[in-house]
Amino acid sequence: MTAKQKGAEWDVILGIYPFSLQIDFTPTIDITIDAVERVVHDVLGGVPLIGDLIEGLVDSVLNALRSVIRAILAGLHSFIQQIINLIDVFSPTIPYKVTSFPAKQIFLPASGPGDREVSLSISAINQPTIINPEIVITANFA
Repeated sequence: MTAKQKGAEWDVILGIYPFSLQIDFTPTIDITIDAVERVVHDVLGGVPLIGDLIEGLVDSVLNALRSVIRAILAGLHSFIQQIINLIDVFSPTIPYKVTSFPAKQIFLPASGPGDREVSLSISAINQPTIINPEIVITANFA
Protein backbone atom coordinates (compact mmCIF):
# COMPACT_ATOMS: atom_id res chain seq x y z
CA MET A 1 0.00 0.00 0.00
CA THR A 2 1.35 3.40 -0.94
CA ALA A 3 0.34 7.05 -0.79
CA LYS A 4 1.20 9.39 -3.65
CA GLN A 5 0.59 13.07 -4.17
CA LYS A 6 -1.22 13.81 -7.39
CA GLY A 7 -1.56 17.54 -7.86
CA ALA A 8 -3.57 19.02 -5.00
CA GLU A 9 -4.68 15.58 -3.70
CA TRP A 10 -3.16 12.56 -2.00
CA ASP A 11 -4.14 9.12 -3.27
CA VAL A 12 -3.93 5.95 -1.16
CA ILE A 13 -3.24 3.07 -3.53
CA LEU A 14 -3.48 -0.64 -2.75
CA GLY A 15 -1.41 -2.97 -4.92
CA ILE A 16 -3.32 -6.19 -5.66
CA TYR A 17 -1.36 -9.27 -6.68
CA PRO A 18 -3.09 -10.97 -9.61
CA PHE A 19 -1.84 -14.46 -8.68
CA SER A 20 -2.73 -14.49 -4.99
CA LEU A 21 -4.46 -17.86 -4.77
CA GLN A 22 -5.41 -19.98 -1.80
CA ILE A 23 -5.54 -23.70 -2.53
CA ASP A 24 -6.89 -26.09 0.09
CA PHE A 25 -7.39 -29.80 -0.62
CA THR A 26 -8.25 -30.73 2.97
CA PRO A 27 -12.07 -30.92 2.53
CA THR A 28 -11.63 -33.25 -0.45
CA ILE A 29 -9.41 -35.60 1.55
CA ASP A 30 -11.92 -35.76 4.41
CA ILE A 31 -14.80 -36.52 2.03
CA THR A 32 -12.80 -39.25 0.25
CA ILE A 33 -11.63 -40.98 3.44
CA ASP A 34 -15.13 -40.77 4.96
CA ALA A 35 -16.54 -42.42 1.81
CA VAL A 36 -13.94 -45.22 2.07
CA GLU A 37 -14.85 -45.72 5.76
CA ARG A 38 -18.56 -46.02 4.87
CA VAL A 39 -17.82 -48.62 2.19
CA VAL A 40 -15.61 -50.61 4.57
CA HIS A 41 -18.29 -50.51 7.29
CA ASP A 42 -20.99 -51.60 4.83
CA VAL A 43 -18.91 -54.52 3.53
CA LEU A 44 -17.39 -55.72 6.82
CA GLY A 45 -20.42 -55.00 9.01
CA GLY A 46 -22.01 -58.28 8.00
CA VAL A 47 -19.00 -60.49 8.77
CA PRO A 48 -19.69 -62.34 12.05
CA LEU A 49 -17.20 -62.27 14.93
CA ILE A 50 -14.28 -60.46 13.28
CA GLY A 51 -16.14 -57.83 11.21
CA ASP A 52 -16.14 -55.27 14.04
CA LEU A 53 -12.46 -55.94 14.79
CA ILE A 54 -11.44 -55.44 11.16
CA GLU A 55 -13.61 -52.28 10.95
CA GLY A 56 -11.79 -50.84 13.97
CA LEU A 57 -8.40 -51.67 12.47
CA VAL A 58 -9.33 -50.12 9.13
CA ASP A 59 -10.66 -47.01 10.91
CA SER A 60 -7.36 -46.68 12.81
CA VAL A 61 -5.35 -47.02 9.60
CA LEU A 62 -7.55 -44.53 7.74
CA ASN A 63 -7.36 -41.99 10.57
CA ALA A 64 -3.56 -42.30 10.64
CA LEU A 65 -3.54 -41.99 6.86
CA ARG A 66 -5.75 -38.90 7.12
CA SER A 67 -3.21 -37.12 9.36
CA VAL A 68 -0.30 -38.16 7.11
CA ILE A 69 -2.11 -36.92 4.00
CA ARG A 70 -2.96 -33.64 5.76
CA ALA A 71 0.71 -33.15 6.66
CA ILE A 72 1.79 -33.89 3.08
CA LEU A 73 -0.85 -31.52 1.69
CA ALA A 74 0.16 -28.79 4.17
CA GLY A 75 3.74 -29.04 2.89
CA LEU A 76 2.52 -29.07 -0.72
CA HIS A 77 0.28 -26.06 0.00
CA SER A 78 3.22 -24.16 1.51
CA PHE A 79 5.40 -25.02 -1.50
CA ILE A 80 2.73 -23.88 -3.99
CA GLN A 81 2.19 -20.64 -2.04
CA GLN A 82 5.95 -19.93 -2.10
CA ILE A 83 6.01 -20.44 -5.87
CA ILE A 84 2.98 -18.15 -6.28
CA ASN A 85 4.66 -15.53 -4.08
CA LEU A 86 7.79 -15.74 -6.26
CA ILE A 87 5.64 -15.23 -9.34
CA ASP A 88 4.03 -12.24 -7.58
CA VAL A 89 7.47 -10.72 -6.93
CA PHE A 90 8.13 -10.59 -10.66
CA SER A 91 4.63 -9.67 -11.75
CA PRO A 92 3.24 -6.17 -11.66
CA THR A 93 0.55 -5.41 -9.15
CA ILE A 94 -2.78 -4.03 -10.15
CA PRO A 95 -3.18 -0.60 -8.52
CA TYR A 96 -6.51 0.12 -6.83
CA LYS A 97 -7.18 3.60 -5.45
CA VAL A 98 -8.69 3.13 -1.99
CA THR A 99 -9.29 6.81 -1.28
CA SER A 100 -8.05 10.29 -2.02
CA PHE A 101 -8.16 13.48 0.00
CA PRO A 102 -7.07 17.08 -0.51
CA ALA A 103 -3.51 18.08 0.38
CA LYS A 104 -4.86 21.29 1.93
CA GLN A 105 -6.86 20.50 5.07
CA ILE A 106 -9.11 23.18 6.63
CA PHE A 107 -8.94 23.06 10.43
CA LEU A 108 -10.88 26.20 11.32
CA PRO A 109 -13.32 27.61 8.79
CA ALA A 110 -13.81 31.34 8.45
CA SER A 111 -16.41 32.44 10.99
CA GLY A 112 -17.38 35.80 9.58
CA PRO A 113 -16.44 38.73 7.36
CA GLY A 114 -12.75 39.54 7.56
CA ASP A 115 -11.97 36.23 9.31
CA ARG A 116 -9.75 33.85 7.38
CA GLU A 117 -9.78 30.08 7.55
CA VAL A 118 -6.94 28.19 9.17
CA SER A 119 -5.58 25.43 6.98
CA LEU A 120 -2.57 23.16 6.89
CA SER A 121 -1.01 21.42 3.92
CA ILE A 122 0.00 17.77 4.06
CA SER A 123 3.69 17.65 3.18
CA ALA A 124 4.22 13.89 3.44
CA ILE A 125 2.30 10.73 4.23
CA ASN A 126 4.00 7.87 6.02
CA GLN A 127 3.62 4.32 4.73
CA PRO A 128 -0.05 3.36 5.21
CA THR A 129 -0.63 0.23 7.28
CA ILE A 130 -3.55 -2.12 7.64
CA ILE A 131 -4.69 -2.86 11.18
CA ASN A 132 -7.72 -5.12 10.88
CA PRO A 133 -10.13 -3.94 9.59
CA GLU A 134 -8.85 -0.38 9.14
CA ILE A 135 -6.26 1.42 7.04
CA VAL A 136 -4.12 3.69 9.22
CA ILE A 137 -2.59 6.76 7.57
CA THR A 138 -0.32 9.22 9.37
CA ALA A 139 0.62 12.55 7.79
CA ASN A 140 3.18 15.32 8.26
CA PHE A 141 1.86 18.85 7.96
CA ALA A 142 3.66 21.94 6.70
